[in-house]
Amino acid sequence: MSQIVNQMGQQLQDKNEVINEFQKIIDQQSKQYTKKLEVPSYLICPITDDLMEEPVVLQSGFTYEKATILKHFSVNGNVDPMTRETVDAGKLITNQSIKQATEEFLRANPWSFEFCPYDTIHSVCL
Repeated sequence: MSQIVNQMGQQLQDKNEVINEFQKIIDQQSKQYTKKLEVPSYLICPITDDLMEEPVVLQSGFTYEKATILKHFSVNGNVDPMTRETVDAGKLITNQSIKQATEEFLRANPWSFEFCPYDTIHSVCL
């Protein structure tokens, strides 16, 4: 009888070890997936918190989404929203590095086409 109890105890221990290994794998996968839900801050427009598709850099060195900064200029005048310095609205330069980084990021992370900066793993999966 004690031999049967010992065998059952060993089987239970073996099953618990397998479950623990699966839990470790699930935790690792979850961490990797959660990381992928993060859009790098340098790809986000500081005005809208949206992914920049047409990034332009001002003389100040700050980069914004083109349509957003043009709207800002029409409402607030030609003032950089970060530095509050007057800028030449005619000298918007496409930020090719950010544009290319955004394109690469979108290719690698197609979910980000629907990006909302406050998404969590739970809100996206539900």
